[in-house]
Amino acid sequence: MSKYRSAIFIHGCFWHAHEDCRYFKLPKTRREFWQEKLLTNSKRDQAAVQSLIDGDWRVLIV
Repeated sequence: MSKYRSAIFIHGCFWHAHEDCRYFKLPKTRREFWQEKLLTNSKRDQAAVQSLIDGDWRVLIV
């Protein structure tokens, strides 16, 4: 919503590895792969949000 300089992200519990979320469960197979993948997703999310905030955008994460 560039007119309002607002960004809305809709994050699924699994792909964004929400902490303390009852809906997130790490898979039993290939645990190391998934831990690294989800950590990378989280770091990318944080960088994207910070970049928007630095650019004077408002950010909402649902």
